[in-house]
Amino acid sequence: MKTAQAIPSLKHLKPQAPKRRPAGAKASGGRSLLFGVSLKFGLWCFGVLIWSLSAASQEITLSIMPSVHVTWPTITNEAYQVEVSTNLPGNWTPVGDLIEGTGGTVGAWFEQTFPQEFFMVQQTGASGINWLEGVWQGTTYQASSNSVPFTTQVSISNGSRGFSAVFSNNTFNCTATFQLLSYSDTEARFYSQIQSGPCLSGAVVVTRINPTNALYNWYYPAGPTLASAFAVLTKR
Repeated sequence: MKTAQAIPSLKHLKPQAPKRRPAGAKASGGRSLLFGVSLKFGLWCFGVLIWSLSAASQEITLSIMPSVHVTWPTITNEAYQVEVSTNLPGNWTPVGDLIEGTGGTVGAWFEQTFPQEFFMVQQTGASGINWLEGVWQGTTYQASSNSVPFTTQVSISNGSRGFSAVFSNNTFNCTATFQLLSYSDTEARFYSQIQSGPCLSGAVVVTRINPTNALYNWYYPAGPTLASAFAVLTKR
C-alpha cells in the first residue's frame, strides 16, 4: 500500500506518459487481507500525453487526483477482489476487476472518494471467463497509416487456464501466450508475451460487445502512442 507525496491542487506540467488506472467489477468469499489508509495525506497526479499534427509537445493544465496504491502477495490459480469501506467495522463494496494471482506481488491504484477509506482484499478461486471461452478471430489494424492489416486469432481455455494467440498475414506469423491480469463480466486484460515471430509483446484489453463479438485492443506499454492495434473479433 503506497501513496505519493502531496502535490498542489493545480499545476502547469509538461505532458507525460499516462499512468496505470483502475477498472471496475465484483466477487466474494475466500481469505482476505485488510489495509487502512487516510487518503488526505496522499495525492497522485495522472499525466496526459497529447500529440499535435506537428508532433510538438504542448503545455497543458492537469488536475490532481488523490489515490492509493494497494499491493498484496498472491498465489497462482486464485483470484483477488479488492473491497472498500469508509469505517471499521463497515459495509464492504467491491471496487475494480478481479485480479489474477501470479505467485508474486500484484497491486492496483484506486481513486479517493472519501477522506478516509479502508481496503480489504478477498481471495477466491479463479473463475472462468465464460463469455470469452473459445476461439476468436478478426482482422487487426495498426495505428500507423502505412501498416498492413493482419489476422488475430485468440484462444481461451478456462479449464486449463490456457490463453494464447496467433497473429499472421502473408508476410509474417507470430505466436503468443496471454498472461491474464484482471477480468470481469465484460472485460479481460492480458499481457501478450511473444513466443515466436517478429511481433512485439504488449498489453491486451478484450471487451465484450455481444455473445459473438468482442473489441480487441493491443498497445505497447512503453509507448502506447507509438504502437497500437485494434480489431473486432468474432467467435468461431
